[in-house]
Amino acid sequence: MKILSGSLSDGKRMPSKFAFAKKDSPEGLCFSDNVNPEIAWKDIPSATRSLVLICRDRHVPVDLTKVNLPGVVIPKNALRRDFYHWVVADINPDIGRIPEGSVSKCVTVGGKRSQHHDGFIEGLNDYTEVLKGDQTMSGHYFGYDGPSPPSNDEKLHWYEFNLYALSVPSLNLPETFSAYDVIPLLQKHCLGSASIMTNYAYAP
Repeated sequence: MKILSGSLSDGKRMPSKFAFAKKDSPEGLCFSDNVNPEIAWKDIPSATRSLVLICRDRHVPVDLTKVNLPGVVIPKNALRRDFYHWVVADINPDIGRIPEGSVSKCVTVGGKRSQHHDGFIEGLNDYTEVLKGDQTMSGHYFGYDGPSPPSNDEKLHWYEFNLYALSVPSLNLPETFSAYDVIPLLQKHCLGSASIMTNYAYAP
Protein backbone atom coordinates (compact mmCIF):
# COMPACT_ATOMS: atom_id res chain seq x y z
CA MET A 1 0.00 0.00 0.00
CA LYS A 2 1.05 3.60 -0.54
CA ILE A 3 0.51 6.84 1.34
CA LEU A 4 0.47 9.98 -0.81
CA SER A 5 0.47 13.70 -0.09
CA GLY A 6 0.38 16.78 -2.25
CA SER A 7 1.36 18.77 0.86
CA LEU A 8 4.42 16.89 2.12
CA SER A 9 7.55 15.42 0.53
CA ASP A 10 9.00 12.30 2.13
CA GLY A 11 12.37 13.03 3.73
CA LYS A 12 12.06 16.80 3.23
CA ARG A 13 11.27 19.79 5.44
CA MET A 14 7.63 20.44 6.27
CA PRO A 15 6.40 23.87 5.06
CA SER A 16 5.64 26.15 8.01
CA LYS A 17 1.96 26.50 7.12
CA PHE A 18 1.44 22.95 8.44
CA ALA A 19 3.10 23.80 11.78
CA PHE A 20 1.61 24.95 15.08
CA ALA A 21 4.37 27.52 15.65
CA LYS A 22 6.88 29.53 13.62
CA LYS A 23 9.50 32.21 14.20
CA ASP A 24 8.26 35.80 14.45
CA SER A 25 11.62 37.26 15.53
CA PRO A 26 15.16 35.99 16.13
CA GLU A 27 14.19 35.19 19.72
CA GLY A 28 10.44 34.58 19.63
CA LEU A 29 7.74 32.25 18.32
CA CYS A 30 4.15 32.83 17.24
CA PHE A 31 1.27 30.72 16.00
CA SER A 32 1.65 29.39 12.48
CA ASP A 33 -1.19 28.51 10.06
CA ASN A 34 -1.64 24.99 11.50
CA VAL A 35 -3.21 23.67 8.29
CA ASN A 36 -3.61 19.90 8.12
CA PRO A 37 -1.71 18.36 5.19
CA GLU A 38 -3.34 16.25 2.52
CA ILE A 39 -3.10 12.52 3.17
CA ALA A 40 -4.19 10.11 0.44
CA TRP A 41 -3.74 6.40 -0.28
CA LYS A 42 -3.76 3.78 -2.99
CA ASP A 43 -3.01 0.10 -3.51
CA ILE A 44 -4.40 -0.82 -0.11
CA PRO A 45 -4.99 -4.54 0.64
CA SER A 46 -8.21 -5.86 -0.88
CA ALA A 47 -9.55 -6.95 2.53
CA THR A 48 -9.21 -3.45 4.01
CA ARG A 49 -12.35 -2.35 5.88
CA SER A 50 -11.00 0.83 7.45
CA LEU A 51 -7.83 2.89 7.86
CA VAL A 52 -6.05 4.57 10.76
CA LEU A 53 -3.75 7.59 10.45
CA ILE A 54 -1.31 8.57 13.19
CA CYS A 55 1.22 11.42 13.12
CA ARG A 56 3.91 11.37 15.77
CA ASP A 57 7.17 13.02 16.73
CA ARG A 58 9.51 10.51 18.40
CA HIS A 59 11.93 13.16 19.66
CA VAL A 60 10.08 15.28 22.22
CA PRO A 61 12.12 15.81 25.41
CA VAL A 62 10.81 13.96 28.45
CA ASP A 63 11.73 17.00 30.56
CA LEU A 64 9.67 19.92 29.26
CA THR A 65 10.78 22.40 31.91
CA LYS A 66 13.69 23.59 29.76
CA VAL A 67 11.71 24.06 26.54
CA ASN A 68 12.27 27.48 24.89
CA LEU A 69 14.18 28.88 27.89
CA PRO A 70 16.62 31.67 26.91
CA GLY A 71 20.25 30.69 27.40
CA VAL A 72 19.41 26.99 27.81
CA VAL A 73 20.15 24.29 25.24
CA ILE A 74 18.43 20.89 25.12
CA PRO A 75 21.19 18.45 24.09
CA LYS A 76 20.76 15.82 21.41
CA ASN A 77 21.21 13.05 23.99
CA ALA A 78 18.35 14.25 26.22
CA LEU A 79 15.77 11.59 27.05
CA ARG A 80 13.00 11.56 24.42
CA ARG A 81 9.42 10.32 24.10
CA ASP A 82 6.67 10.09 21.50
CA PHE A 83 4.29 13.01 20.96
CA TYR A 84 1.11 12.40 18.95
CA HIS A 85 -0.02 15.27 16.71
CA TRP A 86 -2.91 13.58 14.90
CA VAL A 87 -4.88 10.36 15.30
CA VAL A 88 -7.66 9.49 12.85
CA ALA A 89 -9.65 6.26 13.07
CA ASP A 90 -12.47 4.40 11.32
CA ILE A 91 -11.47 6.00 8.01
CA ASN A 92 -13.64 4.81 5.15
CA PRO A 93 -11.11 3.69 2.49
CA ASP A 94 -13.46 4.78 -0.29
CA ILE A 95 -13.08 8.49 0.49
CA GLY A 96 -9.58 8.26 -0.99
CA ARG A 97 -8.00 11.12 0.93
CA ILE A 98 -8.22 13.68 3.70
CA PRO A 99 -7.87 16.99 1.84
CA GLU A 100 -5.46 19.72 2.88
CA GLY A 101 -7.10 22.19 5.27
CA SER A 102 -10.25 20.11 5.65
CA VAL A 103 -10.03 19.60 9.43
CA SER A 104 -7.63 22.35 10.55
CA LYS A 105 -7.00 25.83 9.16
CA CYS A 106 -5.56 27.64 12.19
CA VAL A 107 -4.51 27.23 15.81
CA THR A 108 -7.66 27.02 17.93
CA VAL A 109 -6.91 28.20 21.47
CA GLY A 110 -8.40 25.63 23.84
CA GLY A 111 -8.53 23.00 21.11
CA LYS A 112 -10.86 22.09 18.27
CA ARG A 113 -14.14 20.59 19.44
CA SER A 114 -15.18 18.66 16.34
CA GLN A 115 -14.39 14.94 16.32
CA HIS A 116 -16.77 13.31 13.85
CA HIS A 117 -16.44 13.88 10.11
CA ASP A 118 -17.89 12.32 6.99
CA GLY A 119 -15.86 9.13 6.66
CA PHE A 120 -13.65 9.24 9.77
CA ILE A 121 -13.31 10.28 13.42
CA GLU A 122 -10.48 12.16 15.13
CA GLY A 123 -9.05 11.64 18.60
CA LEU A 124 -7.23 13.84 21.07
CA ASN A 125 -3.65 14.83 20.31
CA ASP A 126 -0.94 15.31 22.95
CA TYR A 127 -1.31 19.09 23.17
CA THR A 128 -4.25 18.22 25.45
CA GLU A 129 -1.82 16.92 28.08
CA VAL A 130 1.10 19.29 27.50
CA LEU A 131 -1.02 22.45 27.70
CA LYS A 132 -3.30 21.43 30.57
CA GLY A 133 -1.42 23.64 33.04
CA ASP A 134 -1.65 26.74 30.82
CA GLN A 135 -4.67 28.81 31.82
CA THR A 136 -4.85 30.44 28.38
CA MET A 137 -4.27 27.39 26.19
CA SER A 138 -5.64 24.42 28.15
CA GLY A 139 -8.45 22.35 26.66
CA HIS A 140 -9.29 19.23 24.66
CA TYR A 141 -7.27 19.28 21.45
CA PHE A 142 -9.03 17.03 18.95
CA GLY A 143 -7.73 16.41 15.46
CA TYR A 144 -4.64 17.89 13.85
CA ASP A 145 -2.24 20.28 15.53
CA GLY A 146 1.14 20.56 13.85
CA PRO A 147 4.75 20.83 14.99
CA SER A 148 6.01 23.17 17.67
CA PRO A 149 9.45 21.76 18.49
CA PRO A 150 11.57 23.45 21.18
CA SER A 151 13.45 26.37 19.67
CA ASN A 152 16.43 25.54 21.90
CA ASP A 153 16.69 21.85 20.94
CA GLU A 154 19.86 20.60 19.28
CA LYS A 155 17.99 17.65 17.78
CA LEU A 156 16.07 17.93 14.51
CA HIS A 157 12.50 16.72 14.93
CA TRP A 158 11.00 14.28 12.41
CA TYR A 159 7.28 13.71 11.98
CA GLU A 160 5.94 10.33 10.90
CA PHE A 161 2.59 10.12 9.15
CA ASN A 162 1.72 6.43 9.46
CA LEU A 163 -1.27 4.94 7.65
CA TYR A 164 -2.59 1.50 8.63
CA ALA A 165 -5.03 -0.72 6.71
CA LEU A 166 -7.32 -2.64 9.05
CA SER A 167 -9.49 -5.73 8.65
CA VAL A 168 -12.39 -4.28 10.67
CA PRO A 169 -14.74 -1.39 9.74
CA SER A 170 -14.55 0.18 13.21
CA LEU A 171 -12.33 -0.07 16.29
CA ASN A 172 -15.30 0.73 18.55
CA LEU A 173 -13.34 3.40 20.36
CA PRO A 174 -14.63 5.45 23.28
CA GLU A 175 -16.21 8.82 22.52
CA THR A 176 -13.03 10.59 23.62
CA PHE A 177 -10.01 8.59 22.48
CA SER A 178 -6.32 9.11 21.80
CA ALA A 179 -3.46 7.32 20.11
CA TYR A 180 -2.95 5.36 23.32
CA ASP A 181 -6.37 3.72 22.78
CA VAL A 182 -5.73 3.01 19.10
CA ILE A 183 -2.15 1.69 19.03
CA PRO A 184 -2.78 -1.49 21.10
CA LEU A 185 -5.47 -2.53 18.56
CA LEU A 186 -3.32 -2.15 15.45
CA GLN A 187 -1.34 -5.38 15.73
CA LYS A 188 -4.54 -7.42 15.99
CA HIS A 189 -6.25 -5.92 12.94
CA CYS A 190 -3.47 -4.49 10.71
CA LEU A 191 -3.20 -5.75 7.11
CA GLY A 192 -0.48 -3.36 5.98
CA SER A 193 1.00 0.08 6.51
CA ALA A 194 2.80 2.93 4.79
CA SER A 195 4.42 6.14 5.99
CA ILE A 196 5.78 9.56 5.08
CA MET A 197 8.46 11.24 7.21
CA THR A 198 9.12 14.96 7.20
CA ASN A 199 11.09 17.28 9.47
CA TYR A 200 10.46 20.75 10.79
CA ALA A 201 12.72 23.43 12.21
CA TYR A 202 12.36 27.18 12.66
CA ALA A 203 15.61 27.93 10.85
CA PRO A 204 15.68 27.39 7.06
